[in-house]
Amino acid sequence: MLFIIMVTSVASAAMNATPPIGYQERLSVSAPTRLDWTFAIGPRSLSRPPANWLGDYQSTRQYYQCYLPPQPAPPQGYPAVLLVSSAASPAGWAQWQETCRREQMVFASPYDAGNECPLKQRIRVILDVLDDLRRRSRLDPNRTYLAGISGGGRVACMIGFALPEYFGGLVPICAGGELRPERWLWHRLTERMSVACVTGEDDFNRTEVERYRTPLLQAMHVRTRLWVVPGMGHAIPAAPVPREVYSWLEEGLPQRREMAQRWPASREADDAPRDRQTWSEALFMEARQRLVQPELLFSGLMQLKGVMNRWPDLPAGKKAQALLADYSHRQDRPWVKADLDEKRVHRVAEARAAADYATGRLIGPYANSRAKLAKAALEKWRDILDRHPEGELLAEAHRRIADLEKLAGGGRGSSEKDGHQ
Repeated sequence: MLFIIMVTSVASAAMNATPPIGYQERLSVSAPTRLDWTFAIGPRSLSRPPANWLGDYQSTRQYYQCYLPPQPAPPQGYPAVLLVSSAASPAGWAQWQETCRREQMVFASPYDAGNECPLKQRIRVILDVLDDLRRRSRLDPNRTYLAGISGGGRVACMIGFALPEYFGGLVPICAGGELRPERWLWHRLTERMSVACVTGEDDFNRTEVERYRTPLLQAMHVRTRLWVVPGMGHAIPAAPVPREVYSWLEEGLPQRREMAQRWPASREADDAPRDRQTWSEALFMEARQRLVQPELLFSGLMQLKGVMNRWPDLPAGKKAQALLADYSHRQDRPWVKADLDEKRVHRVAEARAAADYATGRLIGPYANSRAKLAKAALEKWRDILDRHPEGELLAEAHRRIADLEKLAGGGRGSSEKDGHQ
């Protein structure tokens, strides 16, 4: 079974109501989310968000489109897909309903959570809907997939990269998102997440998805696959693409289950989510267990840093800070090389992807952006050159810089015919 969500807004519902079966055009959120939505916005988990973050938004006035299969949930819960629209109306049911009915998947899409919705409120809406679904039906976090079209795809990545414990994969459609700066979250992505990048043959974001977002994730060892849909522009693909995407996401399920068995804090499986203190302690204890395994020492230290920065006001954050200070004063520090190596991999991957994006085919709103993109990529390659690379990387840096200088100096962006498909 799978579960697909798309984000919406406005309404109220009774708590603990009997879950509706089948397709529902408008279902209301019953209560505010219990999930750590503030961490998807900034570097810290907040006990209470600032008053100006949400304005007059009320969770119980939020609506979403939903499909709940008539069959009982399997023992580990329904699989799920949450799809975020780029418009005020929900999206995706027409394209996904055949797969949802066949695979007994849950589908949901919120109202009033499109690109015009303020970002903080948009994130809150999505996680209000997700938690409402978790209240109504038992969901399997290993098979809950967060999807989105265009700007909705960017927000889906923003949430999934910050809160991987709630998802088994992401489906950004005709867009992508930036990785979080926290290194322990990079490790979570490589250990747990599958990312299905989807774009159209004639999508104006195709170059970004195909030559920048997808290669960068693959270079960071995140399980990632690209779909370029023939004849499609900037749109949600119809069958058979949803079936193919779902099947590929499910192929990563054994790895996610193994990960969850080994590190239970890697996913939030309970119907009642852990509060800030319980969650911070669980991640702190996992980090300590990683420290005693030489091959996981570096990842454990990065996770300690994550706990310290995410919850500085809680006991777990303070314990993480003290333990990190102890390690920083040790004479034998084998993690330093791992730190430098990982930074180098990301730096080079980012520079290559940015250069390929700048030299790729640009159409639509990006047709005159080549010089700007080339300048951004040029800065990254000059930084690499300043770090004294050797061998093939040194030769590549000189070649890339020469090519990018020509494009950056052109002032006006090249037409779509100037790049490489």
